Amino acid sequence: MSRSRKIAVSLVCLYLILVTWQIFYEIGQNKIVRFDPDNFLYMFFGIQFGGVLDDAFSLYLFEFSLIPVLGSALAVFTKNNNSFSNYQQRSGYQGYLKTACLRAFGTGFGLAILINVYQMIIISLFYSPFVYQNPSFFLWDNSGGVSLSQNSLVALVLYVLMSAIGWGGFSLLILAVGLWIKKNSLYLVSGTIIMLICILTPTLITANSGPLLILSDMLFLPNIMSPGLLSFVNAHQPVNVYGLYFLTLATCLLIAAGLIRFWYLKKVQNG
Repeated sequence: MSRSRKIAVSLVCLYLILVTWQIFYEIGQNKIVRFDPDNFLYMFFGIQFGGVLDDAFSLYLFEFSLIPVLGSALAVFTKNNNSFSNYQQRSGYQGYLKTACLRAFGTGFGLAILINVYQMIIISLFYSPFVYQNPSFFLWDNSGGVSLSQNSLVALVLYVLMSAIGWGGFSLLILAVGLWIKKNSLYLVSGTIIMLICILTPTLITANSGPLLILSDMLFLPNIMSPGLLSFVNAHQPVNVYGLYFLTLATCLLIAAGLIRFWYLKKVQNG
């Protein structure tokens, strides 16, 4: 195993340890008084970013740097060192970008699935098992956010898949930004910096209703990582949680595609 791969595996293991600590901490703080079929959903959705049990903000800052950067680090580091000219001569810019994009999206998607499945296993073993309900009172009541479905299994599957796609999209955005960053040290924290910008900027321009509210949601990238848990959805907004998810995802992908395209054209023009 190469040194870079060992570092990547070590970071993922460290993150899983932190996730385990978070789950057991919340289990200790939310001990079951009586069995409720919604206990599993309450804990799983609660510990997600934006959930009702979302206390470890520093853990999510680490997550914003880890997941999107792991998939694109090799491509960005290669670009920033002397070996890039040799790589470019063998594969060309198109081959380089195709490989980088597939690896970035696939890593973000795969890590998100891994983490969510790991959370489910720990919660099932040490807190409460999953119980199928249709409808689920917890989801019907929207007490944990805007529900993707009142069917507990459908809501769980949709959340995991939509979140994984969102992480894949965010990873592509970080790759696109990384193409323009020449310092590896700055690139390593770019995920956290961009996410903080995407959290603070929409908060400043948000309004109670109207186009500004939709615009703020489109720029609020946590929408695609925690669908339904963090959006500014309210009764006055004409777009539902699915519409906001796809609008935000489309915005993220369009910005990423634009940055990648401009970088490619610049490189081709300069030779």
